[in-house]
Amino acid sequence: MVFRRKARRAYRGFKRSRGRRSRGSSGLSPMNVLLAGAIYGAARPMVSKFMPDMFSFGPIDSDNVLIGVAGYYGMKKSSGLIKALSTVALGSEVGIVTARLSQGMIGNTASQSSQSGVDPYNY
Repeated sequence: MVFRRKARRAYRGFKRSRGRRSRGSSGLSPMNVLLAGAIYGAARPMVSKFMPDMFSFGPIDSDNVLIGVAGYYGMKKSSGLIKALSTVALGSEVGIVTARLSQGMIGNTASQSSQSGVDPYNY
């Protein structure tokens, strides 16, 4: 039985990949965000009228939750203008809920709404 030695190769450093690098954008260019904000601002009042009013818990309404969830999944699963639109939608819905919390609109009673003024985010 004869044992052979394996041939050793000289170390030549790491190899660079010869393929092209991907130049795909994240979909959040300034123009995409501006266009997405315009689309969201125009469509939000119409969409909230057609959504069912399932619940209202303090400053959180059902349309805030539904649009926020759609924005979250749109951010995770899409790219380009749809990703920018989803980002704007999620950020705006969180902003609306936060603004209502900071104004002290915790309940939906008539006495509390008259004390804190008119809700500017009630479409």
